[in-house]
Amino acid sequence: MKVDEVKKQLIALEAEVNSQFDSGFVRIEFEQQSEIKKNMSFTGGNGRIYVKPFTRLKKYEIALAGTAIEMYPFMRDLCGAECASENHRGKTHPEPYWRVDDFEIVKKAVYQYASKPGTTRLTIETPAPQAMSEAPANADIETLVSWLADNERRASTLPESELFKRAAMSDTVARKIKLVGTIFIRDSYVAASAKKLADGLCDLCKQAAPFLSANNEPYLESHHIDWLSHSGADSIDNVVALCPNCHRKMHIRNDEADRNILIRRIAVRNY
Repeated sequence: MKVDEVKKQLIALEAEVNSQFDSGFVRIEFEQQSEIKKNMSFTGGNGRIYVKPFTRLKKYEIALAGTAIEMYPFMRDLCGAECASENHRGKTHPEPYWRVDDFEIVKKAVYQYASKPGTTRLTIETPAPQAMSEAPANADIETLVSWLADNERRASTLPESELFKRAAMSDTVARKIKLVGTIFIRDSYVAASAKKLADGLCDLCKQAAPFLSANNEPYLESHHIDWLSHSGADSIDNVVALCPNCHRKMHIRNDEADRNILIRRIAVRNY
């Protein structure tokens, strides 16, 4: 999913919505930041609604800013979930956002944003439980982890009684699949240096390591702020030491606010 492709979709959506001006919708305007091209949004309604590509997972990210936060209940029903975060991109004011696969969801969100106050708003049906998808063929580890998380999300849409019933009927022997992929050989000196510089404290949450390793050292895990799989450098200026909880958080969420904390942490190191 490329920025230019999403931009074309949003410009076409702007024209579509504005063609219905005076039919219950306000005129909206597409905007794109000159510094960060993926930051695209619409204005004209209450507040601002951002729509940008989340390239790594091939999803659209929809964020509400300012008075557009009034749309939160609508977005929750539309996406079938609470927002991914309310501390979007490190900002101090709430900006809830959702990541979705389908551009039709983006369209419904933008039409809702453009609807005039006092007019009949779009209604959203409660999403039906989604079927589990099959494991992707020839997948790398990152894709497989994303697939597993997506299937768990689908399972969570079931009513509790049905969910527990299916869990009780599940096969107790886990399936196996073969993976073919690339493993990065990390520099041991860099990893050890990051842990020494952390001095037993997680570089993100600042809490002490949760336990001692077999070598009687505070247990922390090295983490590349810019991931190696995304061409990040295996250097001390890109590696921090995290507790297991924060390390998992960075690989699941990778929030910009947390990334900025880690970048600042590296900037003030003494070595």
